[in-house]
Amino acid sequence: MDMILLGKKIKNLRKGLKMRQEDLARDVVTRGYISQIEKGNAMPSFEIISKLAERLNCSITFLLEEEVPETVSLPPSIPAQLVRAEQYLENNLLNEFLNIIKSIEITEEEADLKAKQQLLYARYYWLSNDMEKAYEYIEDVIQHAPPFDYDIRAKSYNLQGQILYRTNQLTEALKSFNNALLLTKQFTVDKLLYVDVLLNLGIFHCHLDEITSALTHLLEAQQINLQNSAFYKAGEISMTMGVCYKKTGNWEEAKLQYEQSLLFFEQTNNKKLKAGSLLNLGILYKKIKNYDESLVYIEKSIESYSLLSDEEGLINSKLELAELYIDIQNIKEAERICNDFLHVNMNLDLKAQLNILIGRINSCNGNLAQALDHFFLARTIYQQKQAHKKISELYVLIAEAYYHQKDFETASYYYRQVLPTQ
Repeated sequence: MDMILLGKKIKNLRKGLKMRQEDLARDVVTRGYISQIEKGNAMPSFEIISKLAERLNCSITFLLEEEVPETVSLPPSIPAQLVRAEQYLENNLLNEFLNIIKSIEITEEEADLKAKQQLLYARYYWLSNDMEKAYEYIEDVIQHAPPFDYDIRAKSYNLQGQILYRTNQLTEALKSFNNALLLTKQFTVDKLLYVDVLLNLGIFHCHLDEITSALTHLLEAQQINLQNSAFYKAGEISMTMGVCYKKTGNWEEAKLQYEQSLLFFEQTNNKKLKAGSLLNLGILYKKIKNYDESLVYIEKSIESYSLLSDEEGLINSKLELAELYIDIQNIKEAERICNDFLHVNMNLDLKAQLNILIGRINSCNGNLAQALDHFFLARTIYQQKQAHKKISELYVLIAEAYYHQKDFETASYYYRQVLPTQ
């Protein structure tokens, strides 16, 4: 919509509520940014508009709708269409997004609007799991966005980091996340973006088992939310903290964080991440050998992923169930589950997990040579992903298989490859 019109609406509503600019800004941005919005000099993101609408006790539609004389039929402004397109992305309405974004014609001279459009395309392909196209668009934004449009640049580096992380380009991903962090710290006023960058860095360092760095970023994200009376991505932050504490063996704190994330996702009706929290609790209870509770939560996650038709989540939760059955010596049931996935396409992490489970089943059945074949297939995948801790854990299984074959020399070799417990 027209930025001047948006600014006037926000200013009039704020004054009607006898609210100061700093009061309106407290949950989301700085007082200076509110001033720029009200003057018509800034177009906030859909996330910020939704927060402002909530504080101003009005609908998002009211803030976004165009006000024109009844006798005049004008198309919505380009900024308004871009905000609407962003709204569709936020709600995962990808077909609706494509319908509107393709209708927006922006000239190369309108560099700021063109950059926003390209960034939205990049997010669309990211959500569609087309990492190649997403990266292509994000590179275009970074190269051609106006040099002082720090908000767009920070968002672009943040998404670029996520794409690189997803495609296992970890060194480059860290550079992109750090670029986003620098921009959000020094130049942007979007506190929600700052929280998002800190969350992504927390996830990144947790993946690398750099737990101190991960928790530092996650705790800072929590602190920013607390300072602004906000709960932006609070569930994701708690879930990632739960993973961090689980990796350090702090079971009680991990359980607390997982339960907190589950509460947030229930309140926000985020069904997919709620299923993830249920699965994390099931894995945690399995780890501490509370198998009854583990079974309850894993079966709940399977039901949730089934209702969502989330194939990847469903495979993951069923493989965790198979591991639970191995732990409680129900080998037949574990084998039945694994056999269902022998010819199913899945990502590399799940393939490695499946091979490890089949290897463990073969070990239990005394088929040690077949067990080793599957363990080495899993090792190849982990080597591709540079997952050194996973490889170290796998070497324990390989060493045990050689030990039971009475090949003590080879068993000793693999035991020596196991990383020391930190």
